[in-house]
Amino acid sequence: MIKENKVVTANGKEIDIVADSICVHGDNPEALEFVKNIREGLKAEGIEIKPLISFL
Repeated sequence: MIKENKVVTANGKEIDIVADSICVHGDNPEALEFVKNIREGLKAEGIEIKPLISFL
């Protein structure tokens, strides 16, 4: 999504997208670990992480 500006839908169709933010709903016990993994993956790919307020 971030690097290619595309996502694959539930039915397998590829669509274009430009994402400025990621929203993770954290209503389960694994949510914090999930977000940590996302952050580590983004940083490993050299993708800059900024607070939401910095681009609103």
